[in-house]
Amino acid sequence: MNLRIRFISLFAICAVKLILGESPLPADDRMNTNDVKACKRRLEDPEWDDERIHFQKIVRTFGAYERYSRHKLKHTGCYIETLPPRHQELLSNYREHLKAMEKCVTENQEIFNSIVSEVSHMFENHDDVYSPNDKDTLPKLLPTVFDLDKLQAVLKQIYRDWSREGEQERDSCYTIIIEELERQFSQKKMKEDVRVLLPGAGLGRLAHEVVRRGYVTEGNEFSLFMLFTSNFILNKCQGVLAHTVYPFIHQITNNLNHNDQIRPISFPDIDTSDLPKNSRFSMTAGDFLDVYATPENTASWDAIVTCFFIDCAHNIVAMFERIYGCLKPGGVWINLGPLLYHFADMAGEDSIEPSFDFLVEIIKKLGFIIEKQLERVPTSYAENTQSMLRYSYHSVFLVCRKPCEPLTTLTHLLLSCRNSDPRFFRNYRLPMAYSGPPLHHYPRYRRSLSSELFIDEQLLSAWQQLESVSGRKLIFDDRSCFVASKSNGMQKLSTWRKLLSTETILRLNNQEYSSLVSALIGFMTRDPAACQFAKMATTTNSMQ
Repeated sequence: MNLRIRFISLFAICAVKLILGESPLPADDRMNTNDVKACKRRLEDPEWDDERIHFQKIVRTFGAYERYSRHKLKHTGCYIETLPPRHQELLSNYREHLKAMEKCVTENQEIFNSIVSEVSHMFENHDDVYSPNDKDTLPKLLPTVFDLDKLQAVLKQIYRDWSREGEQERDSCYTIIIEELERQFSQKKMKEDVRVLLPGAGLGRLAHEVVRRGYVTEGNEFSLFMLFTSNFILNKCQGVLAHTVYPFIHQITNNLNHNDQIRPISFPDIDTSDLPKNSRFSMTAGDFLDVYATPENTASWDAIVTCFFIDCAHNIVAMFERIYGCLKPGGVWINLGPLLYHFADMAGEDSIEPSFDFLVEIIKKLGFIIEKQLERVPTSYAENTQSMLRYSYHSVFLVCRKPCEPLTTLTHLLLSCRNSDPRFFRNYRLPMAYSGPPLHHYPRYRRSLSSELFIDEQLLSAWQQLESVSGRKLIFDDRSCFVASKSNGMQKLSTWRKLLSTETILRLNNQEYSSLVSALIGFMTRDPAACQFAKMATTTNSMQ
């Protein structure tokens, strides 16, 4: 199947959308008249010229790779010629190695030429967005050294995401994320109804792994270097290991063996078109904070996955707020990565760099419920395994949930119990007798019998167990609990003496409410101490 790219809107970098599938786009995914008019207005907008100039500059950077790289190699060769003849003779093998590197550069350039060969037609509406004469009429900005460094990084990214040699590194980062995603939605019968967003998608491997498991998947990427390359890999590559690059020829230091520097890497390691039938896979281009600020992206994602991404923002708090806003009530955010803070100490760039403990505090204040927090997870990023110098990150792994709206008092309390926050015990007058293990996370939510509240599946299961033991039908709303006897009048658990009548429904007071919560904790954790406390509490209540 092929990826098609659709222009969405104007952001910091031209925003586009890659849509998976060969069939015509659904009506709501096609360019409408307003979209076309907006594109034409942008062509007349001077600010849009900056976007088109930037696009052409990146294309030129791909084309300038060989010239730039050969210039550096030539400079090294010229320096060798200035050395004493004896030294030149001793360096003869090294000079042959430089010639081998030139051949590698040429082969890399062939790949880069293929990547950008059709980028002017990447957009479904390219005639409305980019003029065919742009490359001739727009100012020709020369690539900078910074641009060429980014291009060289693309080679290592191919190695990381789409080669067999990068599998171990991918496993250290992606496996923990995918396993958590699968665990979160293990009870979801229809994965094609679960929408997963991956900001900072890079070359799209993690997004590809997610869609292979049946989820509706959308990646987001800011860099045109990454977008051009991911489009080539996902769209154009035919077969497995069909192309070869030399990702480490620009790493000129800490090489133990000269062959390590010029070793080839073939890609892709899998057939990128091998996806489930009717897969829904898209990628958007642009700044995450801008692209997903739209109403259609508000509270619309079941899960957001970030891998080595959150430290790419000038203002990481704004990043957290956008993630929270995009998640549906009950949605989950899965994050893995370090805190490199890309704009730290960069000239002319503003940045804040809070430590992780501050970030945890901010995440909680924004309303997230942290369900899992692992520190010092060993990870690496595009690491040359043959190098004498190795970098390793002790990353943090977070699983955070956006609470359901409206939250029931009981659900909120139990979620708070799971995080061992004593403030909630005091606020809801729950005695501090419970000291069992943290409660399990709550993977999914569903409507209660009243069809007005979201109830956690695991909580509902425990609730039903309590109903079975107590012989009563239990109902609750977002303000307090109600308890009603079942019609058969069974009373296996002598609790809540006022409710012996099969027709009676009464609002629980605080003490009765605490007893009910304690009993639920006991059932959910199977903790003997909690069960004993629940028994004592309910017995005390029944004697009042």
